[in-house]
Amino acid sequence: MKRFLLIALSTGLLLPNSAEAFWGKYPSKNQAFQACLKWERAGGTYQNWEDLAAYNVPAQYGYKTTNRRICRLENETNQFLGFEKRIRRGGKAPKNRNLDSEVKKNFRF
Repeated sequence: MKRFLLIALSTGLLLPNSAEAFWGKYPSKNQAFQACLKWERAGGTYQNWEDLAAYNVPAQYGYKTTNRRICRLENETNQFLGFEKRIRRGGKAPKNRNLDSEVKKNFRF
């Protein structure tokens, strides 16, 4: 009985579709990117102090709404990395200070 269970579990994990679903792989780069963008949008935004002159805004400085999460392609490992800033949703970042971000999710393809 234990042998049968072990064989069934091993077979399920080694089948191509099951393995991809289990290991979090996406069949294509585009699908991984779309999943990462969906995750990015679900993360919410925060207010970031920026020089707004680059955006043709009359005031030189001000707060700009920015995503808390961002996706970056890492070619070496065939994945998109999902970074998240350490600030609560809807929060305001302190002036003239860069926020730390960390990798929260991997989207392998």
